[in-house]
Amino acid sequence: PKSHNQNMAVQPNDNNDNDNVSTNITLQTHHIAYEKELAQNPHSLRLWIAYLDAVGKNEGMGNDVKGRFLIYERALKMMPRSYKLWMRYLKEMRTEAQKYCIGDRQYMDTNAAYERALMFCTKMPRLWIDYCEFLASQHFVTKSRRTLDKALRALPITQHPRIWEVYVRFLQRDGIPQETVRCAL
Repeated sequence: PKSHNQNMAVQPNDNNDNDNVSTNITLQTHHIAYEKELAQNPHSLRLWIAYLDAVGKNEGMGNDVKGRFLIYERALKMMPRSYKLWMRYLKEMRTEAQKYCIGDRQYMDTNAAYERALMFCTKMPRLWIDYCEFLASQHFVTKSRRTLDKALRALPITQHPRIWEVYVRFLQRDGIPQETVRCAL
């Protein structure tokens, strides 16, 4: 984190609105409070989530998506096996990606984040299902099929019915080649 003085800096205001200046100082101080606590306890899931919630609720605090994604990345670096953090992060990334065209970089970044999440949380069927549905929405036929196959290999057999339900829905979609259906079955 930056030093206290750098975070407290307030940008000049054209209309000299004192309320706006004091709000900026308070918000920056709020960031500092979370950063200080996180420096002392970087493995606190509760604290990371509170920080993310505070940033999300208060637009002036930096509700920019990239800033929130950076906070998620920092949190996940400390707790890479946190299912709760991954699910929140991936949900926000999917929501953000849907604002763009399918070929946009945001989709590639979201796919890469799913791949990383699955490296740490391989036994979580909800993660696999969300990722497979996200890939299918991008019309990645082969990648979707291969990911569904990986899910079946990674998950315990008791979880397979959940994956097969998604698999069958995927195979029944319009535009899925017969060769793909034969490979899957």
